[in-house]
Amino acid sequence: MVGGENRHNDTRPATFCQHSKKRNTYPSEKPSPLILALHYGGKLTNFYGKEFVILLIEPDLKDVEAIIVAPDCPERRWESPVSERAVMDLLNYICQEYKVDSRRILVTGYSMGGVGTWHLAARHPVKAAIPG
Repeated sequence: MVGGENRHNDTRPATFCQHSKKRNTYPSEKPSPLILALHYGGKLTNFYGKEFVILLIEPDLKDVEAIIVAPDCPERRWESPVSERAVMDLLNYICQEYKVDSRRILVTGYSMGGVGTWHLAARHPVKAAIPG
């Protein structure tokens, strides 16, 4: 999934995922930091999180060798139980499938995504690092 888009079953949102330094590649030789980017509100379309990464996340964090994951919010807000479960399931899936440095997981978001960032950081402090 790193380096592209993926539509999971109904329990996981559409997701855009890439490695920040080498688009479409994944450096499997060492664990990478993970950036979980929660998008802002608006009219949701598939891979809405991808736009958020391209506009706001990638320009500032392109030099960080990290896996960037940008799920689409399955409901109208990140802090709903359904959205929270979907994000945590996705985060666990990424951590199992890829070499993620579990000490360097960053959750960030803007506007609606900022609310979700604080919500996840408060409820899952071991998984969620410094909110942005």
